[in-house]
Amino acid sequence: MSVATLTESREFGRRLEHTAEARMPGLAQNAFQHSPIAALFLGRTFDAAFGSGPLNGTDTTPSDTVRHSRANWIDASATVTISERERLENQGGNRIVPIIQAEMENATLSLVDIVADSLYDQSTLGPTGLEQMATAGGAAVQGLDGDTYANWNSRGVSARGTAAASVSFASGSFSAQGVADMRTSYNNASEGALKPQIGLTTYSVLEFYEGQIVPQERYTSPQMGNLSFMNLAFKDAVVVGDPKCTSGTLYWVNPASTFAVALTGANFTNGEAHRAEKQEATNMQLMWKGQLVSKDRRLVNKINSITA
Repeated sequence: MSVATLTESREFGRRLEHTAEARMPGLAQNAFQHSPIAALFLGRTFDAAFGSGPLNGTDTTPSDTVRHSRANWIDASATVTISERERLENQGGNRIVPIIQAEMENATLSLVDIVADSLYDQSTLGPTGLEQMATAGGAAVQGLDGDTYANWNSRGVSARGTAAASVSFASGSFSAQGVADMRTSYNNASEGALKPQIGLTTYSVLEFYEGQIVPQERYTSPQMGNLSFMNLAFKDAVVVGDPKCTSGTLYWVNPASTFAVALTGANFTNGEAHRAEKQEATNMQLMWKGQLVSKDRRLVNKINSITA
């Protein structure tokens, strides 16, 4: 009995690991497409999914005060569990694959969802979010205090050179000042040849912006008219809506300077399958151990408190 159990467990473990190994890349990429911030920072698939321009730039500005921070790695994981009964009911050939795929899809979507939420606004154990990155002065961000390091600050919609404690990110009625605040905040997130390439916002703000663009009647066929746009942009930056984005906020991001990093072997990677002790189940961990970092916080910016 013990030999048979051991043999079955090993065979099952190999099959589970092999199936997960083969399926994980596609599952993760599909999961990233549900959220622009996940596609941008976690999957590096933003250009293909949302039609942005090149996501790279060359820093031509001179070095000055320190702007490089140190951040702690953040651990996030989800568990895939296959019961012995499920295995027995689906034994033979590759019939176990659909169950593993379904469980891996659920675990991947769940983990991407948790990490993507934190990339906007830091949770208790989450990575530094864009909400924390796009600030000025006050509490230290990843070990550096903006009050001490003048260039370790976002500029909001204030004039360049404004003291960190006085920088404002507040906008207001989009119809009255939205485009003007987008212009100022975009320019404030630019430095020489480096400019924002992505604008992440809510669908409400995206619709406010679209409503400000004068529609041009277009005909794609005698039966079809089109008064809207497939994609929106502001200057060189693609602007997209994300249901996870902080309410009433628009973030400007340059992925060349603000990006997510992950430990090798823990970038939405599955661990080994283990038979649970004294249980009829096998468990496998899906892991992400990483952080959102910035080489220059001047190049990440936001406007908030946006209303109609």
